Amino acid sequence: MTRAAEELGLSQPTISIGLGKLGQQFVGPLFVRTAEGMLPTSRVDALIGPIRDVLHSLRNICELEATFEPPSAMRKFRICMTDASHTTLLP
Repeated sequence: MTRAAEELGLSQPTISIGLGKLGQQFVGPLFVRTAEGMLPTSRVDALIGPIRDVLHSLRNICELEATFEPPSAMRKFRICMTDASHTTLLP
């Protein structure tokens, strides 16, 4: 949990609280404490594939580039500038 917290830039208690809330959502603990440290439960093993798929889909959505075609665009743009700059920049 400590390593995960460091990678996410969060505190270890924050991660533990978040996992506790997820455990409530999924009706059961997601990790169990062992002598080797925290280990995922079978519920995590079942969820990891679908969660990776969702994260992959979200990354793809975020990477989509918006296309802009000026001749067919129906957008309004407002350009704000000082009185002095419009004679230099607009021509």
